[in-house]
Amino acid sequence: PLSTSSAYPGKGCRAAFFLGDGPGVGKGRQVSGIIYENFLRGRKKALWLSVSADLVSDARRDLRDVGAGRIPCFHLRESLISEDLGKKPGMHQGVMFSTYSL
Repeated sequence: PLSTSSAYPGKGCRAAFFLGDGPGVGKGRQVSGIIYENFLRGRKKALWLSVSADLVSDARRDLRDVGAGRIPCFHLRESLISEDLGKKPGMHQGVMFSTYSL
């Protein structure tokens, strides 16, 4: 099974995952599964980078479809650059979605 749990480097470090398959192979479902597993293991923050801002709705759908619908998914574009997102209500955990180019 695909898992990042054994690759978690420990305190002060972050693990990353890159999936570069072509269109229509289920990348969103795979990423959602990894995010969900990590969420269940206590790692409550994830960054989802994608090519298009329009794909945030697909990311939310994929999270919901793997059973992770309760994990909030925020779009970085919906926040002001000057905001401290860590202090914004409800944004202390979940998935931050953004594009490669912002």
